[in-house]
Amino acid sequence: MKTIRIMPKAGSKNIAIIISRSVFKALKWITFGELDMRYDARTTTIGRTIYTGTNWTQKSSAEKSVEGMHEREHVHQWEKWNIIYPISYLISMWTVIFPVVAIVIGWPWYSVVLSAIVGCLVPSLISPRAFWEYRAFQMTIL
Repeated sequence: MKTIRIMPKAGSKNIAIIISRSVFKALKWITFGELDMRYDARTTTIGRTIYTGTNWTQKSSAEKSVEGMHEREHVHQWEKWNIIYPISYLISMWTVIFPVVAIVIGWPWYSVVLSAIVGCLVPSLISPRAFWEYRAFQMTIL
């Protein structure tokens, strides 16, 4: 059986964590703090490593167990679907974030055009993330 590592996200030297943290900080800066997604507070799974949020140590054993089962499903999805999993997951996130950023920074024309384009693509772009999350939440509900 392959090992799943659990590590704190804060201070991680993983390049994917560093890049995504930088993107979220840039989004917060661009939107003058309006888009504060508290990246380090969220648990993130990359490959076979689960990077825990800053509040992990305050969680009860039951909360850690439920969150661990959810994230373990993401590990299995990553292994089964390889590069398709992270790409489809990230594309669905950006289709929601970019129109919001455009509105906040004062590019309403960009937001309208992008929203119209995305509106045609939403079912095909958002459904992969919904699929991944639905499967992961099933692990914690059952």
